[in-house]
Amino acid sequence: MTKILAELFPDHSVSERFFGEETKRVPLHCVSFADLSGWVRFEGRFANDNVFWLTDEILRQAKSGTGFGFVLSNWSPAGAVSGTEIVLMSPRLRDLKIRLGGSNSRLCIGSNVWGYWELRMYRNPLAVIGDSTTANSCRMWVNNTDVTIGRDCMLSEEIVLQGADMHALVDVRTREILDVGRGVIDIGPHVWLGRRSSILAGAQIGAGSIVGLGSVVTKGTIPPNSLAVGAPARVIREGITWSRAETHVDADATRYLDGGLW
Repeated sequence: MTKILAELFPDHSVSERFFGEETKRVPLHCVSFADLSGWVRFEGRFANDNVFWLTDEILRQAKSGTGFGFVLSNWSPAGAVSGTEIVLMSPRLRDLKIRLGGSNSRLCIGSNVWGYWELRMYRNPLAVIGDSTTANSCRMWVNNTDVTIGRDCMLSEEIVLQGADMHALVDVRTREILDVGRGVIDIGPHVWLGRRSSILAGAQIGAGSIVGLGSVVTKGTIPPNSLAVGAPARVIREGITWSRAETHVDADATRYLDGGLW
């Protein structure tokens, strides 16, 4: 598995920020889109070179037509989508919707990821969701962008990760396109995004941090172990992190605090 991820995601695959040692040892099976038409609901045309990389358990689910809901749509104006590779390692997903606006998309969803995810991927996009990350509902625009989410993150409801403007910003005098270049959203491990928070292109959120309800994180860095709120978000407290349990520091938070989750 490590070799496969290193080839698909050379800048991110072996980082402890995304995948644990057990995940790295999991064998993956390469399966074409066409072989899983009974499991995935395909909308539109797809070339024969698009593939999934699946664990044993997900492959069994796919062949039996069970498991999570999965819709894969082609929204490309150029016709059939090609060159897409999707790595799926978590059978705990509840609902996954992917809209491809072009070819050569790369997506990796790590082990034990849970929740409801919608991804809209355009112009050579790359997205990585680390082990044990959860989302009550998250929509990601990955347009000429690298969007990476670390291990053990907790995303609440109506989360938006906006990796690009999606339309051109034009200088009135010169008619120059201003919003050019590849975008990046980088969310560290053990980050909590509060309900209706929005993370925009250029944002970097450090490990262990919290983004408050309705906040908008724009271009820039939130330091590790910080609480940021507002639009645009600003840090109002440092030296703070979070636990999924309300009344005690749970095992995952303890592992993070002990330095065992990066």
